[in-house]
Amino acid sequence: MPTATLHIADVGGFAGPARTYKLEPAVTIDGIEIRYVTLWIQKGYAHQLPEIVLIPADEQGDSINLSLKRFPGSLVLRELPDTPEHMDGIYWSALKVLGDYDFPALPIESDSVPGPP
Repeated sequence: MPTATLHIADVGGFAGPARTYKLEPAVTIDGIEIRYVTLWIQKGYAHQLPEIVLIPADEQGDSINLSLKRFPGSLVLRELPDTPEHMDGIYWSALKVLGDYDFPALPIESDSVPGPP
């Protein structure tokens, strides 16, 4: 199964929370072989609903194009995510639309698991 591995968890410089994923195998769209994608979730504006935007990226998470042209996987959202799980689900949905990519479950931080009383 195609896999998208989290490469950069917090990429700055975009219109909302952004992540960069490494794609295995790469996908070719519009004649461009894409190994990395950056996705961000942005809030809605006056005449625009919230959305997740997907662009082809380099290893640093920067766009490989001169524009921020949206690529397959970009989606209009009903609402902004209100939990980390909801946000993960939106990223997952975008990667599924891009090429049926899945990503491994995020590891649980050892100090976030409550110990015995």
